[in-house]
Amino acid sequence: MLAETGGYPDVFLLEAVPHSRAKAPTTYYYGEQFGEVLERVLTAPPAAQGRWLTAAADAVGDCRPVPRPPR
Repeated sequence: MLAETGGYPDVFLLEAVPHSRAKAPTTYYYGEQFGEVLERVLTAPPAAQGRWLTAAADAVGDCRPVPRPPR
């Protein structure tokens, strides 16, 4: 779990980023802290977002924690 997300599983953030980028956000409400870290990822340069998404997906596939989101 990422401390930045308020204790939610990191896979929630991994799921929320592409949904938000596609303008199809999930219907779940994760709270203000989660929203802040999601916004931080979404406002990062596209290349940084892509690198983070790739690294996070690889980490989840390998049952490892996702990397810290871009700043």
